[in-house]
Amino acid sequence: MRIDKSKIEKEVLELEVFTTHQGKVLHRRMTKLNVQEQKKIQRKVKLARALSFMPYVRREG
Repeated sequence: MRIDKSKIEKEVLELEVFTTHQGKVLHRRMTKLNVQEQKKIQRKVKLARALSFMPYVRREG
């Protein structure tokens, strides 16, 4: 499986919509996504964190 880092980097801003201010992924009831879409978002957030495009925990200043 090839990973396109530039594509993930562009999606980070979109993925931040689905995370809380603490960095947790929002629940499916809050995002209004179906099961398949929610799992896809979770996988993308996990990958973006592993590639250091997204922080695991957001720090409030």
